[in-house]
Amino acid sequence: KEAVHPMKSLDDLRVRLGKDKRVYCAFHPLLSDEPLIFVHVALRPFQPSSMGDVLNTLDIKLPTVAAFYSISATQPGLGGVALGEVLIKKATELIKSELPSISTFITLSPIPKFRSWLLEKLTHSIEQNIFSDSSILSEKDLKILMSLFGYDCSKEAVICFKKHIADPWALMSSYSDALEPVLMRLAARYLLVEKHRKRPLDAVGRFHIQNGAEMYRLNYMADTSRKGLHNSLGLMVNYRYNPSTLVTNREQYALDFTIPKNEQVEKYL
Repeated sequence: KEAVHPMKSLDDLRVRLGKDKRVYCAFHPLLSDEPLIFVHVALRPFQPSSMGDVLNTLDIKLPTVAAFYSISATQPGLGGVALGEVLIKKATELIKSELPSISTFITLSPIPKFRSWLLEKLTHSIEQNIFSDSSILSEKDLKILMSLFGYDCSKEAVICFKKHIADPWALMSSYSDALEPVLMRLAARYLLVEKHRKRPLDAVGRFHIQNGAEMYRLNYMADTSRKGLHNSLGLMVNYRYNPSTLVTNREQYALDFTIPKNEQVEKYL
């Protein structure tokens, strides 16, 4: 079952099995009729920044980018086994062999718990009356929120912001453009600063980073589906798998949990 971006119809399935797409699976002899894990890949002449970029059907003669946009395991009992790392490595090898024109391997990844983390942090700020210094919101963020929602008081603006975050569909339809700098900075903080036992809070990020990928780019309003808005307010991340830095990145992360990051993400901090 597709867990990351569920399919609604046979038409969705046809799109994901089109000429500009690939699906790679890992099987075990004892479960020969069902894959243990599978990954969807879109072949593109550009680096995708939204789900539309990967799901649209394109007639491409010489793709240069392989975009991994969904990876799903089918056996919960194998949750601790590094099947995803093995599958991505093998899929990369197969793509290189089939399509030598492809030189960039990148993901378009969700941020599954960003919205729930943000709601929790905003609740804490409101309850503790913290709106500067220790707050996740910068002075610039507070000024944007006060101007946007028409309040002279930081607390009232944050309370209003939290109410809107609780209803992301209305929020993004009414205030999407104005909130972009605030949400992009908060997402960068969640991905790069917020940790648990020195490791990133975001499970998807941990997976790709420990496999040697670089956090490459944040994308705003990249997944505007109901699930995308509910989980991450529409934001997604590109992780780039650069063969020349994979080993170094893996070793550095294993040593001190350093997150390899591109300036396109770091600039928001």
